[in-house]
Amino acid sequence: MTTTERTHALPETTKPTTIEAVTFRDGMIVTADDLDAAMRYPTSLLLTVFRAFFGCGVVCGLELRLKQPTGGGWVLCIDRGVAVDGHGHPIELCAAVELDLSPEACACEPPPDKVGIAVRRITSDQAPHDACTCDLDEPRFDCRRVRDHVVVKAFTEPELEALGDRICRRTADDKTPVCTVLTACSPDACGESWILLGCVTLDKDKGGIVGPPDTSGRKWVKPVEALCGGLVDRLVDGITSLENTATDLSKLSDRVAALEKQQPPVNP
Repeated sequence: MTTTERTHALPETTKPTTIEAVTFRDGMIVTADDLDAAMRYPTSLLLTVFRAFFGCGVVCGLELRLKQPTGGGWVLCIDRGVAVDGHGHPIELCAAVELDLSPEACACEPPPDKVGIAVRRITSDQAPHDACTCDLDEPRFDCRRVRDHVVVKAFTEPELEALGDRICRRTADDKTPVCTVLTACSPDACGESWILLGCVTLDKDKGGIVGPPDTSGRKWVKPVEALCGGLVDRLVDGITSLENTATDLSKLSDRVAALEKQQPPVNP
């Protein structure tokens, strides 16, 4: 067997990633930006894996329920839970919150027929500030600490559509195969990243929220989405279909047996 030596090397290319670290040297002046970059490096590694493995969506909890279980009323409760946004950041709602969807008393226009409820992560730098709570002499008001916050907001249907790729949700025609759900890379999120929790219908004449919340548009993280939104549902549908077929065959067999009993005997 003879081999031919290649005269040209096969091509290669190099692309930078979004992850960067800081190379410290003795005697260098370390700035706040250097320290921030050094601290962001391990976080960036985890976020890259989280975004690829989990995608975006609800991990657990964050259920929607009416404050008045018997119906009516304008107050919607969002239970505690955890989600992962399009950047890979966890969104942790530590306690249940309430949204009052009642229309303004002086508003001339009726409330929207349907609203969507979504959450997103912000930091204390983006949250509203109290001008009187930034005294650096008071440790409990130390503004050098950055804390995660969760925004829970109601959107009208046009506002939801205007968010486009900035909101993580399921579409009605989403029939992605199970393996593709687990292996496909999620698109990179740019800017704010909302997670849709569900929608509720409003009716002013009936005094508030009508019917139970609709969570069909809620997207779960990849492992849950593949299991609960794909494989298990299909297995259940398949089993239900087989049970219905068996029931139909049993009824057909009973009818045939009844017809045979009604037939008069045949004389030789």
